[in-house]
Amino acid sequence: MTGGVHVRTAAAVRTAVLWVSLCMLLQHLGHHPQFTAEAQGSVHFNILRYFTLPNSKFAASFPAGRVDFSNSVEACRTSGGSLVSGQSAAAQNAITVQLKGALPMGQSLSHTYMGGDAMYSVNWEKDPTKQCTRGIQGASLKCIYQWNIGLFTSESVDGQGVSFYRGSLYSVPGAGPVNGYTPFWPSNYPAHGQTFMISRYVSGSGVSSTWYDGYGLASSNAETPAGSYLIVCEVQDSAAVNTTTLPPREAQPSWIQSHWYVPTIIALVVLAAIIGLIILCCCLGGRDEEKYLYPMVIREASDTPLRAREITDNDDDYYNDNDRDVSMVPSQPMAMGNIESANVSVYSGAENDINDDGDVYSEGNR
Repeated sequence: MTGGVHVRTAAAVRTAVLWVSLCMLLQHLGHHPQFTAEAQGSVHFNILRYFTLPNSKFAASFPAGRVDFSNSVEACRTSGGSLVSGQSAAAQNAITVQLKGALPMGQSLSHTYMGGDAMYSVNWEKDPTKQCTRGIQGASLKCIYQWNIGLFTSESVDGQGVSFYRGSLYSVPGAGPVNGYTPFWPSNYPAHGQTFMISRYVSGSGVSSTWYDGYGLASSNAETPAGSYLIVCEVQDSAAVNTTTLPPREAQPSWIQSHWYVPTIIALVVLAAIIGLIILCCCLGGRDEEKYLYPMVIREASDTPLRAREITDNDDDYYNDNDRDVSMVPSQPMAMGNIESANVSVYSGAENDINDDGDVYSEGNR
């Protein structure tokens, strides 16, 4: 009977091992970068209208007529709009129309700062290993460009904006768009490792405006003269499309992610308790079965093969009350002479009141 218990125990152990392996696999997947990307909810917004402020706005509204990103943002805000975002092909085409229509007299280039940059990963990223470094020498995937003006900031989960491009140099392996946004960089851009977004239109090129990575101060960019800058604004409305594919680094770790070992320990403790209960039940169940099955010892003094026969009530005259289970009898009739010479007895190891010679017969073999 102990063999059956061992089989059941082994099966229980195998089942437990499989569950442990499954839990370890799930734990591994839970920490694999491919499965830990936590989306914030990137968005596209409907735009009610676009409008453009001329280059003279800088001189009229700001000290020394400084042409830069911050003054462009402020000019749009005070006029009831937000600095433009190139969130889609339609949006970029609308920006092109604005830049083309307000092209300064005698110039072939027009520019506008855009409502997106990679400054969060430069100035506010708390993890030093994830901080962006500006310039070609420091170009990396750590530089994440975000739409972060107007509703893009207020409607985002973390209030930082919505990521649309990763990588501050076109040649950095892995550089590319995120969240399903379409990039509008020309060939071999971003080329300067800079963090501010500029839309650039070239007269007579026959193409839409394209993106340019530059400094926040127009005069610091050799290819974008301060006199060529306009201020293109948009009036944002409701959210049009929701997407959820932000890169992993954009996610703010939840309490569970920061304390991943807590649910792991709880799961292992519960699993260990289940395994212990299974093994305990198997062992106790085996003892209950063995309680009524005593090892039998057969002694035989005859060459005649024996077989087991169940003792019935009609055999009361020949057998003791304590020996009513089975008896061993010849498989074929035996001669009377042989019966006397055969000394066959069966006794149970659990019985303590058998005769000295071990016979179960009440008569004839004493």
